[in-house]
Amino acid sequence: MAKKKIDPLNKKAYIAVSAALTVADIPAAVSFYQKAFGFAKRAIMNGADGKPMHAELTLRGTVLMLGPESAAMGRRTAKSIEPLPLPSTYKWRTWSDGLSVQSQSSKGFINNS
Repeated sequence: MAKKKIDPLNKKAYIAVSAALTVADIPAAVSFYQKAFGFAKRAIMNGADGKPMHAELTLRGTVLMLGPESAAMGRRTAKSIEPLPLPSTYKWRTWSDGLSVQSQSSKGFINNS
C-alpha cells in the first residue's frame, strides 16, 4: 500500500496568507461577518470549557480566523488596547479644512494629508 503524501502547509484548505483576528465574542463576530460581508462559516471549535476558542470563515477562497482574547498568549482586542497619546506637537485640522494631521518640525508645520 502506497503511503499517503502529507501536505504540511494544507494548501487545499488554506491560501498563502490567512487573516486572524482577536475578538471579544466569537459567535457575535461570526454573525457580524456573515451578515456584513457574506462570509460562510467553515468551522467553530470549542475549548474544554465549551466556549468557542476558534472559528474559521471563508469568502471567495479567503480564510478569516477568529480567536478570543488571551492575556497569557498576548492576544487582545482593539478595545482592550490603550491608545497611544499623540505628541503635543500635533495639530488637528477641522473637517471643513479636510481630514489631515499636521506635525511640527524645526522648519515649521508639515502637512501629512
